[in-house]
Amino acid sequence: MTIPAEKYELSSRDPDGCVWKGARREIITALSSGLTNYQLTPAQSGALVVFNDLTGALYTLPTPVAGMWFEFWTQLACTSNEYKVITKTIASEFILGAVTATHATVASSGTAYPSVVATANVSMNLNGTTTGGVPGDNFILTAISTTAWMLSGWNVQSGSTATPLSTS
Repeated sequence: MTIPAEKYELSSRDPDGCVWKGARREIITALSSGLTNYQLTPAQSGALVVFNDLTGALYTLPTPVAGMWFEFWTQLACTSNEYKVITKTIASEFILGAVTATHATVASSGTAYPSVVATANVSMNLNGTTTGGVPGDNFILTAISTTAWMLSGWNVQSGSTATPLSTS
């Protein structure tokens, strides 16, 4: 199959960069959507979820299908509640992998918070300080099976840092 040249650009030397014309990435934000609790859908796989509501937000992942993925980025630190990402079925869907945390004001090498027990962690809880949710957080959850999401990324923390991974 030949794709017409007007549908894409392949040259990285183009001043506008390499662009697949017509392709867009969905951006999901709490402020623009009036979200507090949001169920992500399989059709939104590949979307960037932006944490930008000072009162926090809850995002529930869809039932995992291998290859599905979501990226999360913090624009504004929450000042009440938290930013939370949770699996749809907490009894049988889990988060594996790790997130590396850096301190917002202290120069240090960072701390890794791994999730290696296959039947333990079901959510990322970012409270705006000690567990992340500070501007600059960025992590990706990729479905690797019908029961597991692989976590990779980093988050920015302040105060006495702690793991953002949780069993609830």
